[in-house]
Amino acid sequence: MLHESYLVAETDPENMDEQLVEFLQPGDHLLIAGGDGTISHVINGLYRTRLYETVSVSFFPLGTGNDLAKSLNIKKKLVKNFSLKNKKYSEVSLNLWKFNQHIFINYLSFGIDAKCLSDVTHWRRYLPSIRWVNLMLYGFSGVKNLFYRKKNINVLKGKETFLNEKIVSLVFSNINYYGGGCPLLLDQSSDKPSLNVIVVKTYKQWLRLMLSHFTQKPSLTQSMVTPCVIDTVCLAQADGEMLSLSEGMIEYAGKLKVILIN
Repeated sequence: MLHESYLVAETDPENMDEQLVEFLQPGDHLLIAGGDGTISHVINGLYRTRLYETVSVSFFPLGTGNDLAKSLNIKKKLVKNFSLKNKKYSEVSLNLWKFNQHIFINYLSFGIDAKCLSDVTHWRRYLPSIRWVNLMLYGFSGVKNLFYRKKNINVLKGKETFLNEKIVSLVFSNINYYGGGCPLLLDQSSDKPSLNVIVVKTYKQWLRLMLSHFTQKPSLTQSMVTPCVIDTVCLAQADGEMLSLSEGMIEYAGKLKVILIN
């Protein structure tokens, strides 16, 4: 049972593990208020401290894209009007994935969208963190990078090569929205934990993917059962957070108990 009395703390990404250990006990429920980036910081902390095995979480979307909230059909609400009284609750389990030592719950991507995020991350240091400003920055970066040089990327699945060619973008998605509201048509054919993969080979395909934010026409994906190896040093991002340039393995990491508040 969830109660109206809460301990509230502002997240500190530099000391996330210490915060979580200090404030959480096994069986506790954690309400994460923020965007996909904040959620990513907290979930990585939960994984490192192993608290994800014993606590449940809910999400209160406050960010720019809120792809996870969209995928879970969580509506954005005004904080001052929010209350847990007379709410209905349901439970789902979300798969957690690991690329090297980084946990992601939304998606991991390589190529042009990681380059766009890199640009926006740099620009936001000098501009106010306002949603419409962030949207304008992403739009400008998308246009700026339409001639971003394709990268050759090699993906190995076991002893077989899944992909070895120049691409505009490669996306491994765990949810059915991407890039701030672009819908994905997911392949649910596998009974094992699997990620849906979008291989974007042309700039036209990438532009169509980005425009689906407005058209709401889902992009087709194919399913891949992990683990798989990225055998190429390439710019990457996970859940809206930049990652260091490195090769690595994508593998299943476990499940997170999520309470949906309706």
